[in-house]
Formats: sequence, structure tokens, C-alpha cells
Amino acid sequence: MKVDIIKEDTDILVFRLTDITISLANALRRIMLSDIPNIAIDDVIIHKNTTVMCDEIIAHRLGLIPLKYNGDYNELKNLHALSIRLTCTCNDMHINTVYSNKLNIQDSRCELLSGDIPIVKMIKGQELDIELFTSTGTHNDHSKWSYVTSCYYKILSENQVEFFVESVGCYSPREILKRAFIELKEKVKQMHYD
Repeated sequence: MKVDIIKEDTDILVFRLTDITISLANALRRIMLSDIPNIAIDDVIIHKNTTVMCDEIIAHRLGLIPLKYNGDYNELKNLHALSIRLTCTCNDMHINTVYSNKLNIQDSRCELLSGDIPIVKMIKGQELDIELFTSTGTHNDHSKWSYVTSCYYKILSENQVEFFVESVGCYSPREILKRAFIELKEKVKQMHYD
């Protein structure tokens, strides 16, 4: 199998695979879409919430904030929870929006992808005190572990396909391709023949 990079940006990769069967190309696409492990906020402990928004809605919003794991990929599958804290008090007369940049990530291996994601609006006297923990999962488990926005291919010939991969930003598209090959290799090793 031969890989030719056609176009590469920060979040987009277009590449051509030659000497590959269509079924193998589809397996690679499915792995890139849903089988690569990632971290996300999974457990939320709300110690104090005096805002008008329900605890469950805040927890759901927090779970969908994209995170990036900067540690070793092999360590990711057995990673214990990483701790994050959100503590806010509104002392202002104006309505204030709490954004994701207020998350206090306490482990250097975990990085926030965007600080511009609104979580909740607060008015004077309202408080939030939330403890958050990450866990490892795949898009097969829940969309909060997703790392790809788009992944498809077009068939150029019987043994040649052209892929388009767009990343959320957790991993570069090249890293997604590399990890997909690792996962595919692991799946082949686990196959049982009768």
C-alpha cells in the first residue's frame, strides 16, 4: 500500500491510497471516524450551582467541550481520570457569560481546544463550583469523544482511493491517519481464524 499526501492543512488532510482494496479502505475510514481513543469530560460533580441553568444541562455542555491529550498514545487507553475545576462567582451588575477558558485544567497532558465555548450565563450573586474528571472513550461510545468532523473517500479505480479527513483539532489529520493504521493493525491481530 502506498500513501500520497495531496493536500495538508492544520485540520484537513487529503491523501491517496494505492494498492488497497475497497473493503480495507472502508475499514480504515470507519476506524478514523469512531475507533481512535480520546479524552473528554465524563464525570461532573457540582458542589454549588446557584445559576438558573439545571445541573444536568451544565454537565452536558461541559462534556462536549473538546479536549486534547498531549501524553503518550499507548498510555491513553488505560489513563486514569484527569482533574479539572470550574469555580466562578458573579459580583457584577451585568449578565456575565462563563466561557470554557475558565476551566482550570490541573494536568499538563490535557489541553483545552477552545476557550470561547459558552457554558452558562450568571448574574450578581450567582456561583458555580464544579469538579470535573476526564475519561477515555471512542466516538462509538459517545460523540463527546469524537475527533473527526468529516472523513470520506472516493474510489478512483479498483485499487486506488482518495481520502478527505477533517479534524476537530484534538489530533492533526496526519496523526489520525497514523493512529487509524495502529488500530487497524491491532484489530487484525485480534482476529480469530477457525
